[in-house]
Parts: sequence; C-alpha cells; structure tokens
Amino acid sequence: MLSTSAYRMIREAAPDLFAPPPAFVCRRTRGKKEKNRLTRMLRFWRAAVLPVFAVCAFTALSCNYRAQPRIDPDTEFFRYGEEWAVVIEPYVVFKAEPSNEAAPLAYGRKGDVEKITGRAHKRTTEQSTLWLHFDKGWLPQPSVRIEQTKLKARSAARALLN
Repeated sequence: MLSTSAYRMIREAAPDLFAPPPAFVCRRTRGKKEKNRLTRMLRFWRAAVLPVFAVCAFTALSCNYRAQPRIDPDTEFFRYGEEWAVVIEPYVVFKAEPSNEAAPLAYGRKGDVEKITGRAHKRTTEQSTLWLHFDKGWLPQPSVRIEQTKLKARSAARALLN
C-alpha cells in the first residue's frame, strides 16, 4: 500500500487525522463487536480514501511538464511539393549530363540529403533509366531514395547511417 516514508509524511502533514477518535465516538452502542458509525467512517477514510489521495497527489506532483517545441509548418522541412533524395549507395558521382558517359562534377556519400530540381528519362536499347537533377549534378534514380519532405529525408538518412 503506502511505504513507511510516505505514511510518515502524511502523518506529519496532518497529525489530527491519525489521532485516536474522541471518547464519545468510540462509545459502544450494542455489544462488544459493534462500533459506532463515525468510527467505521473514520477507519474507511484512513484505509481507503487517504492512500488513494496520497498516490494521486504524488503522481500529480512527480509529473514533469516539458513544453513541446512549436514547429512552423512553413519551413523547408515540411514543405510538400518539393522532393528530397537520400543517397543509398556508399559513393556516387554527380554527372554533368544525364548519362553514364558524362563528365563527373561532384561526389556524394551514403546518407547525403539533396533537393531534387529536375528529372529526365534516358532510354538505352535494353532499359530505361530515370535521372534526377540536383544542384551538384545528375544521378540515376536507383542510387537514391526519394522522400516527400526534408524532414523525412533526414530521418531516412539517419536510419541508413545507424
């Protein structure tokens, strides 16, 4: 039920609750087994209601309120309509044009997050490849994972690196 220290704290806070009832309350009405109604009520309060109140008060006082940060939905982290890509291969080469034979412009590593600025379909005799344009250059779609928001892309990158 209650620990000794909690019981002691309640007893110190309200000593009159734990004092024996006055003599007129303990007066026996009929026989040895029957007690007065007031005594039974007092015992009920001591046994049931006070411990429940103490537990509720302890719970309410021990809760720690932390203000949640306010997130502005207009930031680039939540803007829909823009797409972001997470590099999923260990190393990638950003090309000057959407083809494998184009000159390299920049390099990227696994977990890099880039904003997609354009798309191009390139067909060869056997297959079709979707190329994505970034500020650094072009990458084929199989080397990246596309996300709808920057926040989702950063979460995916964090999951890739862990």
